[in-house]
Amino acid sequence: MAETKQTNRTVTLERLARRGAFRVDLEGESHTAPFSRRSCIWSDWIYNTAEISSDNGFHYGERQGGSFLVKTEFGALEIDSRRIQPYVNASFQGKVIWNCRELVVIEYCLEPGRHYFALVETLTHFLPGFRIIPFLHRRRTALRLALSDCAFVDGKPGLPLVPTFRGLTWDGRDSRS
Repeated sequence: MAETKQTNRTVTLERLARRGAFRVDLEGESHTAPFSRRSCIWSDWIYNTAEISSDNGFHYGERQGGSFLVKTEFGALEIDSRRIQPYVNASFQGKVIWNCRELVVIEYCLEPGRHYFALVETLTHFLPGFRIIPFLHRRRTALRLALSDCAFVDGKPGLPLVPTFRGLTWDGRDSRS
């Protein structure tokens, strides 16, 4: 009973940042991922026409998912998918025929009702200086909720960041928009 009351409380990223790593459950409107056919609250994929060797040279597919609910032992948080840092295993990896072309696809998915590990990360970005003082760069920081299939060890994820999130700017917009 006490655990249910805790989960119904609202919590912020700022408050969670002081907690270290913790377990979370995700809830939200789901969709079917295009390749794995899994029920996901967020999914993203990359593709290439070459053999799978690394994520270099891959192109962005279509990201799906908006806001979803993150339930922790400290409270619940509604978060926009642009404010996450997913460190998850691929939900699908293989060759498919897409628009009459054979492609190598790697898909990533966050599933509702599944346990994930989380940690609040601080991303730092420096903007160019003002005209008057060009050498004085302006520092900007933003909090992101890191989500992973694996537990965090010494504050670091055991998996690499999903490739499509590697080009994020400080305000949560990615370089594709």
